[in-house]
Amino acid sequence: MAKIRYKFITFREYETEAFAEYLEYKAAKGWFLTNIHQNGILRFEKGEPKKLNFCVAVLPGSSGLDSADNWNARQFREYCEEAGWKLQYGGTLWQIFYTEDEALVPIETDPEIRLENQRRITFSWGKVLGQLFTIGLWLWMLSSFIKEPGIRFSSYENVILIVFYAILILIMTGRLAGPALWFWKAERSLRKTDKFPVTTWNQVRFRNIAGGIIIIIMLAFVICSGGKSRAIPITLLFILFIMFALYCGKILEMVRETENTTKTGKAMIYIVATVIVGTVALVFFTMQIVMLFPDKDTEERRYDRIAEFPSSFEELGGYTFEEGWSEKSQQTLLCLYQRESGVIRDDAGTVQNLTMEYFKSPLPWIIQSTKKTYPVYRGNVWDVQIKESWIEGGTSVVRYHYRWIGTAKLTEEDPDYNYISEWPDRERDLYVISNEKELLALDYSTVTERDVIEPAVKAMAD
Repeated sequence: MAKIRYKFITFREYETEAFAEYLEYKAAKGWFLTNIHQNGILRFEKGEPKKLNFCVAVLPGSSGLDSADNWNARQFREYCEEAGWKLQYGGTLWQIFYTEDEALVPIETDPEIRLENQRRITFSWGKVLGQLFTIGLWLWMLSSFIKEPGIRFSSYENVILIVFYAILILIMTGRLAGPALWFWKAERSLRKTDKFPVTTWNQVRFRNIAGGIIIIIMLAFVICSGGKSRAIPITLLFILFIMFALYCGKILEMVRETENTTKTGKAMIYIVATVIVGTVALVFFTMQIVMLFPDKDTEERRYDRIAEFPSSFEELGGYTFEEGWSEKSQQTLLCLYQRESGVIRDDAGTVQNLTMEYFKSPLPWIIQSTKKTYPVYRGNVWDVQIKESWIEGGTSVVRYHYRWIGTAKLTEEDPDYNYISEWPDRERDLYVISNEKELLALDYSTVTERDVIEPAVKAMAD
């Protein structure tokens, strides 16, 4: 039988009673805490079952960069031991004591001082700024998906990622809002009843189990969304992120024990070792995994048209569909997105192109938001203006006219001037036809009059 066990359980700074209750439960079964890693990985060793009373406290004024054996910690432990408590574990944050004397006076007797101490540690500026930065980063990544809803919401992979980031943001927001709500309720309870609110072990256990289930479901969705060929690399990437988190924790432990260094100096060392060195290593190994496991599903995937366009290439100017690498057809319950290209070749070898992008969604918001992504930006060498717009049978049509101004943006000293100056002046048109549930973008490589696109307008207006 194993004599050492590890448990992954997270206790918040104000859940000291629940932590003590859990340790008493483990001691009754013969398991005793010996160490805490990453503030959530608890190490237990097997011994003789005992009935012990535990008292858990957070070290007043503690910082994540302080040594576990700093002067304040030693003073606090000596004070508690003089009162009859025996030290079970002393870390940077958690100070855990035990006794067999049930009548021993608790370590913290003033609820107001205790509450203020826990609040300061829970909402330390470094922790809050780190959480706000993480929320902001995930919001920025989520917003990048929302900017192109027609394309993003037509892919189940992207929908799953959107849900994934949304849940992460809610979880991280809850880690800030949850404690804030608890402290607000605690203050009210102290003012009205002079009683300190207590969180039980069952409540903490429920939160940990629920959080674990959510994480497992999220990971399963992410892994399954990538197809069979991506299951192994995604799993390896997940393991890599766990190793990165453990690496950051180990660096933090080493920084804490650095002698003759200020907190600012320790913070700089930690930032360099994790944010810079660790992130570079993380990106490097991620690229290696991606290179070792190419997406075979993408390489072997053939293009299959899911739905017909409102009008055919032939009807929109005599173009012929030509399959290449740019075709895409994908659909979810939220949206359909389809892109194809057609060509016209004359005897002289001149080629004209038409690219059609078609969106269809039961949600008008997706169509309206997708409409705002037009006109397509082609760089500052093109001037684009709305040439005309009209509404026909509830269908809106906007004609964007592009005019090549490449040489006007360059000077004779520019290395590309001679090359680009030889390009002929060009113009082209982009038509965006939309109603509440459909959008069709017709991107012509030449100037195209409105009568050419009339079949598409009529089809979408019916």
